[in-house]
Amino acid sequence: MSVTYSPAPAQGIGTPASSTDTAIVRWNGTGGDTIQDSGVTIDASDNISTSGRIKSGDGTVGDAAFGPASDTDTGVYWTTGTMWLAAHGFQLYMFDLSNFRPKKSMRFDSYYGTAALPAVSVYSDSNSGMYFDNSDGVYFSTGGTERVRINTASIDFALPIKAAVMDDTARNALSPASGWQIFNTTSGKPEWYDGSGWIEADGTSA
Repeated sequence: MSVTYSPAPAQGIGTPASSTDTAIVRWNGTGGDTIQDSGVTIDASDNISTSGRIKSGDGTVGDAAFGPASDTDTGVYWTTGTMWLAAHGFQLYMFDLSNFRPKKSMRFDSYYGTAALPAVSVYSDSNSGMYFDNSDGVYFSTGGTERVRINTASIDFALPIKAAVMDDTARNALSPASGWQIFNTTSGKPEWYDGSGWIEADGTSA
């Protein structure tokens, strides 16, 4: 008995008429026989470029979606509507539609800031905020001018401090500490709390 075997004709793979240099090829359709060009490229230094979006899984704090291959629990991951930055499996910062929330203390290692350009400010008002020196000093500025200076010896104000304004009823509802000052609209006079009661400027009880 003899057996005759006739192999099926080899299936060719269709290719595009032209291609982009260093582009990654992809299948066109599900037939497994046609490839096409793509907009994703890898250059000679292994840099990946694309004009589209790079999508990934959400990741977790212990297995970031994007991060270094050698440190999988450091990088970026997501939960619903929120992006997180993590390092060594610990949450550092959270971003959502309304908030930027540090999960750990923030340090400014190389920039102390100035009154005109404080280290901490809002984007739309860069000359008002908080800045520092290298001698345990913390400063607050508005309009590019120092307003408050705090150090280990004192708290200094560049502007007059306005006392709280209230009447007798509001004053009597307080739980004051010694040294508190108000302006009493009932008496029309400033008053201070001496630890046991409110007194006026001449030392008499208010």
